[in-house]
Amino acid sequence: MTTGKKGAIIFLWILNILNLLAGFVSQFKILLGKDITSIIPISAPLSVNQIMMVNFMTLVLIMVLITVILTYLVTDIPYSPIEILENFSPLFLIPSVIVAILGIVNAIRADIAADKIWLIVCMIIYILISIIEISCLLTVKQDAEE
Repeated sequence: MTTGKKGAIIFLWILNILNLLAGFVSQFKILLGKDITSIIPISAPLSVNQIMMVNFMTLVLIMVLITVILTYLVTDIPYSPIEILENFSPLFLIPSVIVAILGIVNAIRADIAADKIWLIVCMIIYILISIIEISCLLTVKQDAEE
């Protein structure tokens, strides 16, 4: 295993952990009814929960883009998206599923129907993004071992 691939694997783990932390923080803020300071200036008439989800999804989408690009940069052979997804291990998805369950609980508790829809859709996208991130990490790890 080369030093570059070891560094990439460590960086991908860090991105996965940041993804989980972002999920937990955003869902606990919504669960506890905390107000947020939006990182992205949003002037649209959105609720606090919707603004939180826009910020959260923006961060998660940037991290998955970095993950995918890094995967293609450090692997020795060009893996197809299907080959990358074949390396997925459901065991690594457990923390993301917990975040999604918190999101669904928040959706059930939400007062506004639009918040319910936003939360459920964002949690579905979050699970899909988590699958991609985990698959990329495991693909780079497998490629480094070969």
